[in-house]
Amino acid sequence: MKGIDFSGTWLAVSGRLPSDMVLKPLLVGIPLIASVSAATSEGIELGERSGLTVVGFARGGRLNCYCHPERIT
Repeated sequence: MKGIDFSGTWLAVSGRLPSDMVLKPLLVGIPLIASVSAATSEGIELGERSGLTVVGFARGGRLNCYCHPERIT
């Protein structure tokens, strides 16, 4: 909001990833959101359409990448 470039960051959350939660990083230019919980089908669809990488069940060295896996290395 104050000229900060968030394009090299990611957002970690602990709750589910419905579409309204997936929208939050999109609004500020964060390219990836990850959660220890599941993503909803609406959250995955929004991520797919908008180019956001959506990751769920990120725990114990494992994760599920639902869309745009090219950002995961």
